[in-house]
Amino acid sequence: EFATNTSPAVAGGTGYVVANDDLYALDVTDGTEQWVVGTGGSESGFITSPAVADGTVYIGGPNAGGSDDSVLAFDAADGSEQWRTEIPSVRQAPAVADGTVYVGSPDNSVYALDATDGSTVWTVETGDQIQASPSIAEESVYVGSLDGNVYALNAADGTELWTFGTGTEMYASPTVTADNI
Repeated sequence: EFATNTSPAVAGGTGYVVANDDLYALDVTDGTEQWVVGTGGSESGFITSPAVADGTVYIGGPNAGGSDDSVLAFDAADGSEQWRTEIPSVRQAPAVADGTVYVGSPDNSVYALDATDGSTVWTVETGDQIQASPSIAEESVYVGSLDGNVYALNAADGTELWTFGTGTEMYASPTVTADNI
């Protein structure tokens, strides 16, 4: 039985989906399995939707990859694990741009990780939990927090550019267009 609670990601003719605590690569033309790798699962069975960039698939979640909460990177061609970085309970898909992986966490922080080795580039603490994927546009990262704010951060160093109070907890990713957030 194939059970999933995540959205697939598609890149280069391959669909990537997490199901039954495994990460699958499927040919988008006929659905044949190209490879499958165990993620290590989680007690809750919750692993994030995958994100794909530059030949790498990124996932995260409570206890993903074993006993530690982690973000994991896999080679998109063969599923081999590239790296794992411990980050508390990532619940939404990572966002990837310009060689950096951005994730929010219920520990109230936004993390920027080097996409090649998973090392932490910067961390910014907000006033409450991050329950949605960051959005990226140009050289900025936008993230909503349960503290009722949207944060705009410099993508390179995490410097806060501005904060906007929404008056309510933010459970969704900000939508970024050419002119507006």
